[in-house]
Formats: sequence, C-alpha cells, structure tokens
Amino acid sequence: MLATIVVGVIMWIISIIACWGLFTKAGEPGWKAIIPIYSTYVMFKLSWKVSMFWVWFVLLFASGFLSGFDNLVAVIISLVLSIAGVILGIVFYVKLAKAYGKGGGFAVGLLLLNPIFLLILGLGKSEYVGVQE
Repeated sequence: MLATIVVGVIMWIISIIACWGLFTKAGEPGWKAIIPIYSTYVMFKLSWKVSMFWVWFVLLFASGFLSGFDNLVAVIISLVLSIAGVILGIVFYVKLAKAYGKGGGFAVGLLLLNPIFLLILGLGKSEYVGVQE
C-alpha cells in the first residue's frame, strides 16, 4: 500500500516537471502543471482543440459511470465509450508530438513510456511549433 502511494507521488512529481517544461516552452505559465485535470486541459489546448478535451473527458466520465451498472447494455456502452476515449487519447499523443516537432514514432513512445517521453519533450531540445492540423 505504502509503496503504491510513493510510486504514485513520484510519477505525479515527474509529470509536473515534464508538463512545466512543456507549458513554458509554449508560453503558458508553468504553475498550470500542478493542477491535475487543468494541466490535461492545457495540454489539449496546446496540441489539439479544447473542444476535444471536453469530448474525451465526457467519454471517460460516462464510461466510468456506466461501468457501475449490472445491466449488460450499460456495460457494453461503457466499453464502447472507453474504446472511443482510448482512440482519442492516441490521437492526442500524436497531436502532442507534432506540436513539439516530433513524429509518429515519438507518439508511440508517449503511449508506451509516457513519463520518460514527456520529460524528453519538456526538458529536451524540442521546441513548441504550435498546433498542427
């Protein structure tokens, strides 16, 4: 139990450090990285569209809500919403990589080794190039 909490806090601190670097490179105040949901909102704003953050957020919220029901239809809808949320998350990482001048391979790294690749983006030599269509 304690080890899980310690690892979680360490991952949160690494995430703050990485996002702080990402935000300052893009001209946003670094303190926005400290607030959990708001930092994700800012990352969507820097890499895609704010409206897509709300779509993603509602998908995941509705999926979590529906997963608590014993009804088979609710569970299936929850599963479909979860899959849609994961797909949007993948597209988000591709957009985030492109916003910092990286390609699809880097987006795969963001998916598989997120903290490390966020640190590379935030603290490395990459520069913010803006939202890419």
